[in-house]
Amino acid sequence: MHSIIPIELKKIVLPVLVSVFLLSAMLLLTKESTSFSQATIYVDPSTNDVSVGNTFVINVSVADVVDLSGFGFTLGYNTTILDASGVWVPPPFEAPPIIVDPQDDHILVTATSPVAFSGSSTLASITFKATALGSSSLDLYNATLSDSAGNSILHTIIDGSVTVSSVIITVPDDYLTIQEAINAASEGDTVFVRNGTYYENVVVNKQISLLGENSAETIVNANATGTVLNIVTSNVNLSGFTVRSSGSTSPDSGILLQGAANCRIFGNRIVENGGDGVFLIGSSNNVISENEVVGNDVDGISVSGSVNNTISDNNVTGNGWSGIGLFGYSSDNNVTSNNVVNNPEGIAVVISAQNEIRENRIVSNSNWGISIYQSVDNRIFHNFFGNSLQVSSDGSPNMWDNGYPSGGNYWSDYTGIDANGDGIGDVPYTIDANNTDRYPLMHPWSSLPIHNINTGLGYAAIQEAIDANETLDGHTILVDAGIYYENLVINKSLSLVGEDRDSTVINGNKTGNVVYITADNLTISGFTIQNGGQGIWLHHSSGNTISGNII
Repeated sequence: MHSIIPIELKKIVLPVLVSVFLLSAMLLLTKESTSFSQATIYVDPSTNDVSVGNTFVINVSVADVVDLSGFGFTLGYNTTILDASGVWVPPPFEAPPIIVDPQDDHILVTATSPVAFSGSSTLASITFKATALGSSSLDLYNATLSDSAGNSILHTIIDGSVTVSSVIITVPDDYLTIQEAINAASEGDTVFVRNGTYYENVVVNKQISLLGENSAETIVNANATGTVLNIVTSNVNLSGFTVRSSGSTSPDSGILLQGAANCRIFGNRIVENGGDGVFLIGSSNNVISENEVVGNDVDGISVSGSVNNTISDNNVTGNGWSGIGLFGYSSDNNVTSNNVVNNPEGIAVVISAQNEIRENRIVSNSNWGISIYQSVDNRIFHNFFGNSLQVSSDGSPNMWDNGYPSGGNYWSDYTGIDANGDGIGDVPYTIDANNTDRYPLMHPWSSLPIHNINTGLGYAAIQEAIDANETLDGHTILVDAGIYYENLVINKSLSLVGEDRDSTVINGNKTGNVVYITADNLTISGFTIQNGGQGIWLHHSSGNTISGNII
């Protein structure tokens, strides 16, 4: 729907006289009056559907105007998806130089005409290029029309809009091969590949989405030569393929990212490649998730000289060496919630620092669960280690727990006891002289977001954890970062601990008290508590510690 904005009229005060004198009075008010033309300034076309990479023209036009000799307007737009490159003002109008600054989110146009004009016409034509997916309003404001006497002309405004979408190119309907489809695509397009086997070495050099119809039946096979899918640009989405049979000469791999950023590789089967399954070289801010990475001859997922990547929820099994490897100055990567099983080594960290390895299942790897070499300041916690040799370490110091009461890792060969029942082993798990898990878990870490540390049980909601029969006075409930729309009633003497008070939010959803406490000796810390009638209500409750929260 287009907004129609009336322009405020200059107030005209006319004497209230008999009708015979009224017309004469109006005729005398020529210099200071406003012309009563019913003109419209509008964006033409009002709605625009374009694709990423398209160049197109938007007109700002006027209709039903009388005696127009000058105009001005500002057109606002969204610079994240549109670039303006030029403005043309057609005769008889004359405009001063118009500077288009790509940093601005608007264009100002003013012009005059030596000859007054009546009727309908284009006032200005503006050339845009669509640079990203999304939508933008085209807002006209500060618009003026003036007649030959210099008076304002009454008018209305109709804004416009642009939607930037992607073109869908289908293989083999539109092109027989995946590479031909990519070559024909523009930035932001989608290449959809139907089920079948495609014997190709594909290079993705455009910011596109490459989607297979079904990951089990849409197969890209490199015939044991080179890399199967080589991504050499950023902002690529890749999903829905079986990727197999790469060559065996490094960096041959199933999926190779070189100098790529902000890519999402998800929902693929990456199997039986001669090199690595997935190989990141000098790449950052990518997400590798929910893939089956199985039976590749070298590493399942290998990260080299790369930072700020997320590797999560992958099944990484039966690969030739490391299930997941962080190599050669890779830092600030998150390796989370992966199933790393039946590889010679589960996870390798070599000459890499400040990575976080958490909540992974690292089991039945034949040589060792995790190997550390010349790598420091990595945080390794809440993992399940179940290997005959858990750690190979050269003594580089790393952090093996998340403090108390959050705890460290679950070790299948831990022999300590938990005398006080807090879910943490009483004796640290020693790896070497420089590395110790100070707070080994007595129970495997749950994949659910709320954790009873004492019992090891996980829950989907905070209230569910509180109400569970297994949850007793004195237990600790640890809550992962997230937003929880709940109104809590706490009737047990618990410690309720949020992961981080800025990102662990209990939202009362504008209903009642967010937290209602009837128990004594309760601890609440590490939360943002918001959006309720009361943040925390204590009813006949004493001995509580409520600290480190945002309320």
